Amino acid sequence: MFLAGVLALLYGFRLLQNECGGRGHQSLDIPHDNIARQENQPSLGLEDSLIQLYRSIYRLPEQNPNQERLQGIPIVAFEYDSAGRGSLLLENFFIKLLEISHPDQTTRLQHWYPEPFAWNGGFSEKRPSFSRILYYGDASIQNDRISGTLRQLLQTDFGGFGPGILPLSSLMPCDPKENSRQCAIRKEGAWQEISAVSSMRQGNYGILSSYLSAPFYQASPPSRQETGTVRIELPLFLQHHDGLCLEVFAHKDVLANDIHVSVQKQPSSDREPVPAASTLTGPGQKRFTYALPRDFQNISFQMKFKRNRNLYALALNDTTGICVDNLCLPESKGRVFSVNNRRFLTDQLDLANAGLILYQFGYQLPAPIDSSRTEEACRQFRFQLLQELSYIRSLLPATPVIVVGVSDFSEHFGVSTAFSGHRPERDLSSEALRQIQKEAAFQTDCVFWNPSRALEACPPTIDKADLTAMLFYQALMDAYRLFLKKELRTMSLQRAKSLELNTYSRQSR
Repeated sequence: MFLAGVLALLYGFRLLQNECGGRGHQSLDIPHDNIARQENQPSLGLEDSLIQLYRSIYRLPEQNPNQERLQGIPIVAFEYDSAGRGSLLLENFFIKLLEISHPDQTTRLQHWYPEPFAWNGGFSEKRPSFSRILYYGDASIQNDRISGTLRQLLQTDFGGFGPGILPLSSLMPCDPKENSRQCAIRKEGAWQEISAVSSMRQGNYGILSSYLSAPFYQASPPSRQETGTVRIELPLFLQHHDGLCLEVFAHKDVLANDIHVSVQKQPSSDREPVPAASTLTGPGQKRFTYALPRDFQNISFQMKFKRNRNLYALALNDTTGICVDNLCLPESKGRVFSVNNRRFLTDQLDLANAGLILYQFGYQLPAPIDSSRTEEACRQFRFQLLQELSYIRSLLPATPVIVVGVSDFSEHFGVSTAFSGHRPERDLSSEALRQIQKEAAFQTDCVFWNPSRALEACPPTIDKADLTAMLFYQALMDAYRLFLKKELRTMSLQRAKSLELNTYSRQSR
């Protein structure tokens, strides 16, 4: 009996000797469905099958091929609060990556890790094999440069396609001439844009802090248009892809026949209508999904102008894998969460399958008039940052948030860092700003990432936007590898302990 127990424990210990472990899994009684075995099969044979299963699920990803391009630049790891709460929340996103990588193991993974899937049970039709990374920021992420590279890296490794949420709002500066991978957006008709920046009060604004609505009829002339149109011109790389979908986030009163979606394959060809493939209704809002055909150049979205016909967002992406959404909102000054009513934003983020939020604001803060007001400006920035991070943490308690520190290279993006301009004390001011971001992140159980030191060593051969994305991806994958190693060891030890208990129980009879 004792020898059997020792053998079982050694079988678990032999996998990883040097990793720490323990998330606290659901139970030692792990389901063994889909594992071929017979009633009289020896316990060690079953253990071999389970170990192979664990090794398959927790397989380490390959090293980032872009590491060679980093040319010896040091990798900047994520930073966590002393209690490690931010690290545990980040593991919830890693569990989503496991689910995306192993869609055939969804039931088993949800049994092993119930917490990330139980916080909001209102949507039973959430996509298990799809997750969004919402990248909120100001000038540094303009024109989808950093997020575009990050999106390409993640979608190469975990699947997915498309740019995600499109820049419908006038708050989102977008210039396709600056990035050939961006879609050109043109709005037609008497759309009324309702934004949190203009109203300065809480409301149902949604992910973009603004939405498009039917015009106020009493203020419209009799010859008003009855529909509003959004035309989307696709870049070449998007035109020939299978599986691309247009997702529409709208008010709950919007009906399927209020929307007309069509595509055009050539400038001279007729438009082809696209029916809605699915509709998911949540409290106060809906998500329509249109499966787009292959080989087309542009999309036309039309919606009838009626009461409550509000359009919150349009997204162009696959329904599997990862999507990184570029949400550049410089005029918001970072107030992108607290302007929304709590339940409404929670449900919309859930409809969008938000799995991770990146928050990078600070470039567009007004510089103080003189040095005596710097301390006051810092206090205001700290207060607003804590307010926003606390708000999103309360809305999505199981969704990790990574605060990205401002860098000292904002002039590379065409703007000046807060408090700095081009004065010699620029670095000191930026460092003070990053310290505020770091403290606020730790107080609200968020993760902090500071790329500035690595950017200082950036050679002229690498674009700083690309470098920032590659450094972040490397930090994310390093943390993911540590998670996989820890979980492989933890699960193996649990199986070894379970086998020891089962052996003891049989021999005690």
